[in-house]
Amino acid sequence: MDNQAVLQKVRSQMELSEATFAVAEKLSDKALNLIEGEGIVFEEYSQIGFLSHLFNMTARMEHSEHLPAIDADVMEQLEEEPLRVADGVADLWSKQFGERTDDAERALIAIHLQTAISKQNKNKN
Repeated sequence: MDNQAVLQKVRSQMELSEATFAVAEKLSDKALNLIEGEGIVFEEYSQIGFLSHLFNMTARMEHSEHLPAIDADVMEQLEEEPLRVADGVADLWSKQFGERTDDAERALIAIHLQTAISKQNKNKN
C-alpha cells in the first residue's frame, strides 16, 4: 500500500480537524521519506500504527499536551539507530511547533522504528 493510501486510511480512523490533518500529513510525509532514506521499511499495519502516533503527536503538540515520561528501563533497551532516526523525525515536529518534542514522543517513535527494523531483519533471514 502506498504512503498516500495509508495516510488516508489513518485519517478515516481519526477525528482530527482539517488543519491538524494537513499539518500531520505534511510532516508525516517528510518523516516517511527520512525513514525510507535510512532503509527502514514498515509493514502496512506497522506503518498505520506509526502514522497514528504521528497524527496524535501533532494534535498533542498543537494543544501543548504532553505524554507521561517513559521509564528509564525502556529507554535503555532502545538501540542507537532507531533513536538517531527518531530524533530526526521528532525534529520535524519541533521545527513546525517551535518547541522541542518530548522525550516520551521521541522514545515512542524509536520503538516503532526498532520494531520495523526487527521485522525487516527477521524477514531477511
